[in-house]
Amino acid sequence: MEDANGTLIVAPGELYYARRIGIPLLIIDLAEPNRERHINGIFEWLHVHRIRVLNVASPREGGRLGIYDDVRDLIARLLVVESSRRQS
Repeated sequence: MEDANGTLIVAPGELYYARRIGIPLLIIDLAEPNRERHINGIFEWLHVHRIRVLNVASPREGGRLGIYDDVRDLIARLLVVESSRRQS
């Protein structure tokens, strides 16, 4: 996390550490059904804080079944949207 200049928190497990070292953080609640809002909010946050290296934190799979797939899908969607933005 120290090498990142921003942290995307998909659950509040890393919240206190990110605050302690003073890097920007964004908390996403995957229980909220509006994924487009997540995507737009993340891109705005990345732009405002000029994030170049991103740390992504979430609970372990054993603590919340399905979190790995949910986070992977979110990051994959971010990459697809960013790729299409760059090609436009």
